[in-house]
Amino acid sequence: MRRIAKPILVIFAVVTVVYTLLTAALNLYLHLPEKKEALRGALSSFLRMPVSLDSVFWVPSGGIRFNGVLLGDPPRDGKMPRFSASAVTLYLDYPKLLRGMISLGKIRIVHPRMQYSLVKPPAAAVMAPVSSVQLPRSSTISPDALQGVISPKIPSKPSPPDMHSAESMQPGTFQLSGELPKVSISQGEFLLKDDHGTRIVYLNGVDLAGEGNGSWNGLIRIHRAVIGKGLTIREIHSALTLSGNRDELLFKELTAQIGGGQLRGSVTLNPLPSQPPYSATLKLSGASLKELLEDLSYGPSSAEGSVTGELTLSGSAGAPSSMEGSGSLLGKEAVIEPADFLKQIGQLLQIDELQLLRLTEAKSLFRIVRGNMVIDDLLLRSRNIILRAKGPVRPTGELDLEARLLLNEKLTGRLRGILGPQLGQAPEPGYSQVLFHISGDSSHPRTDLLERLTGIRIGGDLGGLLQGIFGHPSPRTPVPQPATPATNR
Repeated sequence: MRRIAKPILVIFAVVTVVYTLLTAALNLYLHLPEKKEALRGALSSFLRMPVSLDSVFWVPSGGIRFNGVLLGDPPRDGKMPRFSASAVTLYLDYPKLLRGMISLGKIRIVHPRMQYSLVKPPAAAVMAPVSSVQLPRSSTISPDALQGVISPKIPSKPSPPDMHSAESMQPGTFQLSGELPKVSISQGEFLLKDDHGTRIVYLNGVDLAGEGNGSWNGLIRIHRAVIGKGLTIREIHSALTLSGNRDELLFKELTAQIGGGQLRGSVTLNPLPSQPPYSATLKLSGASLKELLEDLSYGPSSAEGSVTGELTLSGSAGAPSSMEGSGSLLGKEAVIEPADFLKQIGQLLQIDELQLLRLTEAKSLFRIVRGNMVIDDLLLRSRNIILRAKGPVRPTGELDLEARLLLNEKLTGRLRGILGPQLGQAPEPGYSQVLFHISGDSSHPRTDLLERLTGIRIGGDLGGLLQGIFGHPSPRTPVPQPATPATNR
C-alpha cells in the first residue's frame, strides 16, 4: 500500500509545485506594464468604451481577476460612475474552449457601482447589462483583439456568411457563446434614472447569485431600495428567473420590509427595451403607521396604529404616463394628530375630539390612471366625526379634492345654533356635513373649510392637510451617494 501511495504523493506534489510556478509566472507576465496596457486596450475595443484597471491577476482556481475596474470616463463631483467594481473575476468554460468556443463559465463581481439611464444612447456607447444583451447562438471574435496579450499572433481567415454551422469555424477563429454564465455579485450599488436624470430607483447592498440552464435562475438580496423621491423598502429577498429568450425577468416569492411590516408579491419586467415594461402585485401586512410614514419620507410622526394594503401596477420604467394600477390602505386602531386647521376648528367650536383623533376606521382607496393618482375614497372615522375626500392628484402634484366633514347627531345638535345654514344633510344616516375643497401642492395643501364653517374668508396656507394629519414631517433628505474613492489609474 505504501509503495502505491508514495508515487501518488510525489506526483501530486510535483503537479502542485508546477502549477504554483506556472501561476506565479503568468501573474508576473500579466503585471508587465505593456501586457496590462494591451489587455486594457483589448477590453476597451471589445466594450467600445474607455476601461481603467488597477491590476490583473490569474487566480489558482482558473480565472482572471481585474482589480479596480472602471468603465467609461471617471465620474465628477462624487457622482456614481457608469460602472466600477472593486474586483471582477472571469472564469472561462474550458470544455467549450477546447471545442473552439469562448464562453464565460462564471462571473464574480465585488462591490459593483453602476448608474444607468433609460435613454437611447448611440449604439457604440452602450454597455448593456448581462440580462439585456441579445447574443446570437454564435458569432466570431477575432484574435486580433487580443494581439499583444497572447502571442504569437494566430492567423485568422474570413468567415463565411453562415455563422451558425460548425463547418463555418475557421482556424484562428473562436465562437462566442450566447449562453448566460453563472453570476455572483456582492455588495452591489445601483442607480436607475429616467431620461431627465430623475431617480427612479436606488439599490444598496445588492447580493446576487444564479446560473443558467436554458433559463437563468438565481436569488437576490437587497439591503435597501429607495424608489422615486423617497419611498424606502428594506431587506428585499426574491427568487429570480430570466426566460431562455431573455425577454422576461420574474421576481417571484418576493418579500421585503416596509414600515415595520411585511411586503409580499411578485414583479415581472422585460429587461430588453430602453423603457422596460413591468407589472407588480404586492400586499402589505402588519405595518406600523408611524414607521410607514417615516419610510414614505414624511419624517418623525406621533401617529399610532397598524396598516395593511394592496397594490397592483403596470407600465414602462422611465415613462410615468404609462403607469396604471390600483391599491388600498387600511388602518386599524389608529391615533393621529389632526392638521392645524382641524385643531383650530376644534378650539373654535370646542370639539375636544379634534385635538387628537382616535380613529375607529381609516382607509384610502385609489387608482393610478396614465401616471396620475385618483383618490376614490379617503375615509377617517372617529366616534363623532368623519372626514372624507376624493379626487385627482394632478401631474404637477397639485391636489383637487372634494372633501366633506361629517358631524353626528350629538355634535350637530350642539353646534347647529352656531353653524346654522353651513350644515347640510349628509348621505350617511345620522350625520350632517360641511362641504369643502382641498387644493394646492401636496406638500403645502390649502383648504377653505374654515371659510365654509364660519362664513369668514381666511386667506393663506392653513398648513399641510395630508402631512399635518399625521404630524409635521421633517424635510426630505436625499439618498447619500458615497463619493468614488480616488485610485491611481
